[in-house]
Amino acid sequence: MPQRVKPCERCQHHRKKCDLTHPTCGRCFKANASCYFRPESDSSQFESSSASLPPTSNHTLIDRIVYASEEPQTGWDAPPVNSLLDSDSFATIQDYMLVLEFVNKDPWFSKSIFPKLIDTDSFMETFFVEPPPLRLVLCTLAVQALYDKIPSHVSKDYYRRARKAVSKYMMLRPSISNLAALYLLSTCAGASNHAAFADAIFGHALDMLVHLRLDIDPDDSNDCDHLTEREKNQRRGWFWQCMNVVKYASATGDTIHHSYFAVDQVKQPDGFFTVDFFQFIKVNDTITSIRTLWSTAPSSAFSLFESEEAVHLSKRLCHILQETPPHHLLLPLTTSTNLSDLCQLYASQCSTFQKLVNLRLTVDYHAAISLLHRPKLYLLAHLAPNSPYLRNSVFIDALTHSLHQCYNSAIHIAKVEFFSLTATERYHELDYPSQPNTIPKLFELESWGSGASFSLFEAAIVLWFITRKLSKQWQVALSLRHEYSTETACWGISIILKSLELRESILRGTPNRSPPANEDSHPTFMTPIRDCVSYMLLDMEELLENRLPDLELSLTVLSLGQDGEELKPVKTDADPYCFLGLLGVEVGGGMRWKAPYEESWREFWKRVG
Repeated sequence: MPQRVKPCERCQHHRKKCDLTHPTCGRCFKANASCYFRPESDSSQFESSSASLPPTSNHTLIDRIVYASEEPQTGWDAPPVNSLLDSDSFATIQDYMLVLEFVNKDPWFSKSIFPKLIDTDSFMETFFVEPPPLRLVLCTLAVQALYDKIPSHVSKDYYRRARKAVSKYMMLRPSISNLAALYLLSTCAGASNHAAFADAIFGHALDMLVHLRLDIDPDDSNDCDHLTEREKNQRRGWFWQCMNVVKYASATGDTIHHSYFAVDQVKQPDGFFTVDFFQFIKVNDTITSIRTLWSTAPSSAFSLFESEEAVHLSKRLCHILQETPPHHLLLPLTTSTNLSDLCQLYASQCSTFQKLVNLRLTVDYHAAISLLHRPKLYLLAHLAPNSPYLRNSVFIDALTHSLHQCYNSAIHIAKVEFFSLTATERYHELDYPSQPNTIPKLFELESWGSGASFSLFEAAIVLWFITRKLSKQWQVALSLRHEYSTETACWGISIILKSLELRESILRGTPNRSPPANEDSHPTFMTPIRDCVSYMLLDMEELLENRLPDLELSLTVLSLGQDGEELKPVKTDADPYCFLGLLGVEVGGGMRWKAPYEESWREFWKRVG
């Protein structure tokens, strides 16, 4: 009979309870300290390949993060560490039946790209001889999808086994299978509220992507000459799938993973993704470049007019529009149309080309246009009346062009969002402005995601700024070419705010007409955006009786803590996620956006003024 395992030396010294997780227990990992389990003298012949590591400062990050379990789970017993064979890695009939039902019947997985990326048919044929990492990660995804039918302790045990298998096997030989295990494990961790762990695992997936040279097209690599066309497309598919995450995170300000990958170096795999998938990545890549361009205020106002990078990015946006097939975007109309007719027109387009029209791509593309032109829109409000820029026709034309581009994009986003609401099932149950009753219900309420929130925020900023910061002269000039009015802008922001509230309630899992009374106790990454837009609307309607107190909107990132149950902050006072913040301006005279570029823009507007 194996002897009782003793705690690690550090836990013994501090007289703390050790969770006995090898090679680094939870307390030692949290303290970033070396963890050493003294081996039993009479049981060395039973030590497995996962025996504890000697105390050293050279443990790899994968040893410390993936192997041991950064956040020890509760509700299950740790497996015996002194065993000749690791029973956790065995494949069982139960595992096979669980994964088989998942890959064939789960609506999310079966409709996703992963069956093609993994080749699930071949994988299931060789299920019992497949390496444990991907097999156990798929089991974990399956039990998470069947959370209402499977006990929680079973789900936790599969999650533990997957983490253990990934750590034990994946670093032996980088492979597409191990990359898939890392990517999907990060998905599991995110769904389990292990945000820090999910970020770490996805970072290792990117490291493996580089090690496998997936960022080089197989046709351009001599190492891939022996591969079949199917295997080449699989490599391309995993590259693009990872880039979808990287570019979206970079566009929204999540800089944990560097966005140095060039998306034009790898061909698009045949038959794997829709056209819109690649266009999404290209739009997000362009937004990331715009963020980089405006990450520091220019040295002078003249630099805004002479930016070669801005011209290049404008051409990129035009090229994306040319590449996008007709009917995939809902574009602004050239003639004035009332909302009812506009919704009917969009509904007809969506009904005719239901699988082609992409509302999310529509709003993100127009948000990118607004982002590119917004600094010059701001310049209109900060230039002195006698500024030489306002006496030069070339500069006036450039400023006027940016004004129209920003407003046209912002109000179009609001109209598309209004149409989305009117064409959504159960919309009548929500407390929104009256809508046309003849619009067919094309979308389900539960299908609304949170990703469009950043584009909505960009549109709200523009509508608020034009209404509250621009002079009457420029507002009149805008109204001559567009249907601009203070009432129209307020309507647009009210629609955006209602949409943000709905999206945030769905993110919480409880679609609601309005935020709950205890919303402060259940914040999301959307909360700073929603708060800012709500104050913008009050400011536009001149309902703010006094100047807002000095307030800076920031974000706290939570992750499950060591006990596996309580959410604890892993980042405090962080920059809120968005495409671009307020660029140095304040809402209501006191509300600021937290970001590293905000102060440089504040100083820039002071110099310009």
